[in-house]
Amino acid sequence: MILLTLKLFYALLLPCLFGFAVIEAMNGAREIPPGLKWSLAYGLGTGFLALWMFTSGIYGASFHPPLLSLPLLVVILRFLLARRVKRPSAAAGWAEPAPSREPWAMTSPQKMLSFLFCLYILYYVVFVFWRSLHIPVFVWDGVATIAYKAKIFFYHKGLVPLHILPHPSYPLLVPLLETWITLNISQWDDQLIKFFFPFTFIAYLGVHYSFLKILTHKFWALFGTALLVSSNAFVFFATVSYRDFFLLYFNCTAILLLLLWNKKRAPAYLLSAAFFSGITTFTKLEGTGYLFIHLALLGALLIRDTTIPTRGKFFLGAKFLIPSGAVPALFLVYKTLTGVPVSERIQFGFPWEHLDRIPSIVTQFGWNLFLTGNWNIIWLLLFLSLLQVNCKKASPETQALMITTGMFFFLYFTIAWLTPNFIWLAGSLAYDGLTRVILHFFPLSTILITLILHSKE
Repeated sequence: MILLTLKLFYALLLPCLFGFAVIEAMNGAREIPPGLKWSLAYGLGTGFLALWMFTSGIYGASFHPPLLSLPLLVVILRFLLARRVKRPSAAAGWAEPAPSREPWAMTSPQKMLSFLFCLYILYYVVFVFWRSLHIPVFVWDGVATIAYKAKIFFYHKGLVPLHILPHPSYPLLVPLLETWITLNISQWDDQLIKFFFPFTFIAYLGVHYSFLKILTHKFWALFGTALLVSSNAFVFFATVSYRDFFLLYFNCTAILLLLLWNKKRAPAYLLSAAFFSGITTFTKLEGTGYLFIHLALLGALLIRDTTIPTRGKFFLGAKFLIPSGAVPALFLVYKTLTGVPVSERIQFGFPWEHLDRIPSIVTQFGWNLFLTGNWNIIWLLLFLSLLQVNCKKASPETQALMITTGMFFFLYFTIAWLTPNFIWLAGSLAYDGLTRVILHFFPLSTILITLILHSKE
């Protein structure tokens, strides 16, 4: 049991240390608070690990943990050596901590509420860990698609031609991470393949809390995080072996990092956002659409900023687009060369009878947001909060989040209207399908509520 535990934490710790080393090597890494840095390190490490397994598998390399671990260990050791050499120099920036903001004193009621928020959040953290690691894979996609692919990769000890797998066009991040776990413990286990899921939950909570703390204060950061875990759907999907929670983590983190870059101008935020944006495309097919939303958000931020020359804006756009676009380009080229369709569902058309779908789409969206038990009353709170917002006087982050959330709704309204996915988004299967896609950007609603309430304080 002890040996198994050590193997599991090695499988987790190695990509995390790699991600931390990469962040520390970025220009402006000192601007990132430690808690946020480790939350990002988890995503950077697991994302790179999956891409490395995929790339090595393309060239026929076998999946053996020592071989897969080698490049990660090299980067980690190089970072440790560089840190040891540069530590005596204050100019190097390794030892000097980032400047801290002035402390903000909470009132007695806020201290009491903060304590209750902490207990509330801790309860759900324990629940997510218990449910993830004590209940085997049981959901349909988790068994028939994700775990099935991971099991083939594990017993084959490598990548197999995609066309022989179910849903061959689907991205492979989650199956490859499940394969990584089983390779390290040297056995297939229907429970332990979900080992990464509760840590993804923790990592996103760290990003969410850190973002709100940077923009507001500790009390409001705890409030926004407690609001987040009050959603039944958010907690449920953190415990089952779907890809949706991973997509939530990478998608929302990319958006929040872009907003932090706009506020702090630290290059590490922009580079991290680019990587997270790229990994969304390797998590689910929807991630490609989200990449365009991220690009639109960055474009809006650059257009609004009059202090950056036009040439600098193009440079920053390329700095984001090249890393983020390289990931979907790699997978697209591989699928094209192996004869796998780019997508199995997106087929746009505009027959006039599709106009009849619009009332059903509006009804299903409203019903899912306001009349189910998925989201608590958060979307209602957001609607009431937005009624009090003066858009011209709102903070840049509030304005950007309002526009971004609107883009997500517009994207899925268009998909439901013009594609066969209508059945999943506004038809007979909308309860499950629509809930899962709303989950991908749901945290933005709790951040908006928190920022609006904080602005009224």
